[in-house]
Amino acid sequence: MRVDVGGRVVYAYTGARAPRAGQPDVVFVHGAANDHSVWSLQSRYVAHHGRNAYAVDLPGHGRSAGPAVTSVDALAGWLADFMAAAGIGRATLVGHSLGSLAALAAAARAPDRVAALALLGTAVPMRRDRIAPKTINARKVAAVVVAIPMTTGATCVTG
Repeated sequence: MRVDVGGRVVYAYTGARAPRAGQPDVVFVHGAANDHSVWSLQSRYVAHHGRNAYAVDLPGHGRSAGPAVTSVDALAGWLADFMAAAGIGRATLVGHSLGSLAALAAAARAPDRVAALALLGTAVPMRRDRIAPKTINARKVAAVVVAIPMTTGATCVTG
């Protein structure tokens, strides 16, 4: 699917299935130098098992227009803008690497819009004294445990 976010075309792979009203939404966020295709199997599985899947291409990546966003905080804002443009009110955010930091920051900004978080490959020194208080409060999100199918057919539970 393609949506307009801030005057730029953004692409999100929906698992070969159009989103359906009333189903929970899951937004997959890739890391730097990747695109939606890193989530192809997971998003397809989710889309065919009772959820709406959106494997988004971040700005300047894959099929999305614009320059790459250069900070985690700006990516969190962009992610909220994408969700609004796509008509997503509340979603599970699944992020890898840079995408996991953007998902965490988005949850800190608007915990009421994030049902759960799955953070994979989050690699950043996170000393408590250097983390913004809003990020620490992201734990107020309803759940931070999410099971997602891995490409091997096994299930990975993070939390």
